[in-house]
Amino acid sequence: MAIRVGLTLFGAVALDDKGNVVDKIAFSSDPKEAAKSLLDGADILSQFQDKMKGEVTRDGFDLKKAVKALGKENEFPKFSKAVARELIILQMRLRVGRDILIIQSINALDDLNISINALSVRLREWYGLHFPELSSEISEHDKYCVEVSKGERTKGSFGEIAANSMGIALSDGDLNAIKDFAKRIEELFGEKKGLEAYLEQVMKEIAPNVSLLAGANLGARLIAKAGGLKKLAYFPSSTVQLLGAEKALFKHIVSGTPTPKHGLIFQHPSISFVPKKKRGKVARALASKLSLAARLDYFGHGEDPSLKEKFEKRLAAIKGDEK
Repeated sequence: MAIRVGLTLFGAVALDDKGNVVDKIAFSSDPKEAAKSLLDGADILSQFQDKMKGEVTRDGFDLKKAVKALGKENEFPKFSKAVARELIILQMRLRVGRDILIIQSINALDDLNISINALSVRLREWYGLHFPELSSEISEHDKYCVEVSKGERTKGSFGEIAANSMGIALSDGDLNAIKDFAKRIEELFGEKKGLEAYLEQVMKEIAPNVSLLAGANLGARLIAKAGGLKKLAYFPSSTVQLLGAEKALFKHIVSGTPTPKHGLIFQHPSISFVPKKKRGKVARALASKLSLAARLDYFGHGEDPSLKEKFEKRLAAIKGDEK
């Protein structure tokens, strides 16, 4: 006898081939527990298979008859709304993987970099009124902030330059305001280092193979650009190779310009530091290994150091090719 199992908000009902109720399993009256039981449909089906002989399938059913069999006709309208809400919450939680932490971290790091650069430029313009020569002496923003926050213009390694500076004189109150501003930017640089350390830790935990091949920063950008580790894992290597080069690819399709050879992965030193004519081969080799690394990470196979070793051998072979 073929048995059809139908799920309701109140429980599961087994019907025979004539539509008669032959068995039932009642769910909890708590909406949260009922929602969890609804998501475990395969487990419910196996329970009926253990109890009955014959073929048991999950199929359509008469909802009114099922609810009546469970004795819940009067509770259906109110309870269905509560269970539906809990079901949506559970499904949302299941769909949000930990790779969202990687995406949020790299996006936060980009936002922080934009803020730091904008504020550092403002500091150079502001302090440049007093000591304009310092900006040309120190190109790194973080070192410039440290030097300004010290507030010792006529001392240290830049004392002689400062003594002959063409800048205007400022009051102690003016200089203190600039020094405080520089210290706030220094704190942002500290936040950036902390965020970079966190991103590296999360990448090693969630995507160790991608991190091993591409580094934490580039690996995180690839995952963010793909829309998650799962999507990156399902992308073919050709798509991974061109992630971030969508505009160039569209231009090639529309205008017939040369096909782009790489997207974001150009940031990898193995590509950016090889001769231009060999970058396409290196990009294909790296994308191939990154695609495999993403699949290993998504399906939880652990870190595989051989991926990097194989890529390095391929890279050496490409570099060794005759020009």
